[in-house]
Amino acid sequence: MYDAFLEYSNNLEVGDVFLDTLDGRRIKVPDYFYYLTCHREENTQDDNALIEIFRAAEMLDAPTIYPVHPRNKERALRVCGVSPKIILVEPIGYLESICLVKHAKKIITDSGGVQREAFFARKKCVTILDFVCWPETMVGNCNELSRPIADLIIEKLQNEMIIDENYTPFGDGNAADRIIKAMEKVG
Repeated sequence: MYDAFLEYSNNLEVGDVFLDTLDGRRIKVPDYFYYLTCHREENTQDDNALIEIFRAAEMLDAPTIYPVHPRNKERALRVCGVSPKIILVEPIGYLESICLVKHAKKIITDSGGVQREAFFARKKCVTILDFVCWPETMVGNCNELSRPIADLIIEKLQNEMIIDENYTPFGDGNAADRIIKAMEKVG
């Protein structure tokens, strides 16, 4: 996954990304923004969790871009209403997502993949889950778990990350080359 992130994370410039809002507009990505992904059942099955996540987004100092998962669209529109701080957009592709990860101020997610991509991009991430998906990312406040409670999410977002340049639990981005060389030796 780290190899793929490195390979594709520079394919799009943030200025080239356009987002389709849920109300039918096409917009450019703001200069400063937070990135939210939220699709897990525990965060989308009723209004309460999503209301708290949106409350946290409303408290931030820049808008939050939220590509809305199809199963959450009706609820997100109803719960969010019209908010200048939360930009509800149609689902986006992998390249657009990693571009947003790379350029976001910080990230709020319940996605296992986005947690890792935030770690790869050295972006502060708060994960709205009650279990750890990737313990490797849970070091130096890089990724912190939170319940869907606005004040707790904000508190975790404010914790400073400590990046250890020597900590590379996902390798150096050359796994594919090593695999090919190992296969050539065998065969």
